[in-house]
Amino acid sequence: MGSAFESREFKACDEQTLKGLVRGEIDQAGFESGHSYSGDWGDKHGFIVKPVVVTDRDEAYEWIDKHFPDKDDPLVAIKMLGEIRDRKTKSIENRRLKILERMNNHRLKLGQGNPMWGNKLPEGAKDYGEAYQMARDADILRQIIQRVATEKAQFKTCQSCQSKINKKYLTRHQCPVCGDEEILLTNTDKKRIEGIKAKISECQSQIDALDQELKQYLKDQQDKMLKDGHWLWFVGGWCRD
Repeated sequence: MGSAFESREFKACDEQTLKGLVRGEIDQAGFESGHSYSGDWGDKHGFIVKPVVVTDRDEAYEWIDKHFPDKDDPLVAIKMLGEIRDRKTKSIENRRLKILERMNNHRLKLGQGNPMWGNKLPEGAKDYGEAYQMARDADILRQIIQRVATEKAQFKTCQSCQSKINKKYLTRHQCPVCGDEEILLTNTDKKRIEGIKAKISECQSQIDALDQELKQYLKDQQDKMLKDGHWLWFVGGWCRD
């Protein structure tokens, strides 16, 4: 015999009032389809209220399903708020996206970013091929390899392991013998790379600050909704089917 998840929603009220409403729904379901193996609330006997607050139906279902997954478990009631999406949350989200886009542009310079950030073609690109080529052109490590290839000296000495490497084997900026990442880098290159890494780190700090701002704002709004009664009871559980 299988099972089905059945739920109801009730307006904000005290727990005693809710218990009466749920009892009425159980009795009505039993009357309509029979108390035995009804596939609805008619076969449920237990009912509990848990001090849990969720934001939507999906989250409510997931919580109950995780903690009360059996058809012999009681019905469970938790508080459900609506999704908070207002001017403030949209503003934070937009600022966050802009910072992420800047971070991606910085990461492209280190060969790590997404050529089509947000599934959008960058300005000046007609298709993915052109977007990919633009990303390769922005990669300063690739630029360094190309620069070294034009130098007259045939060999490059690794300052870490003292190996002399034929330039034709330097297809990456690392030493193929010891893996040192600075074999091709001049002091100017190093400063440029460190500058880019610093900008990426700054972007990450800004994103972390926005995430914390959003988290605190959502908490404050949720507390206000609970205080003002702007929420619903979500009552559900697995039933015999």
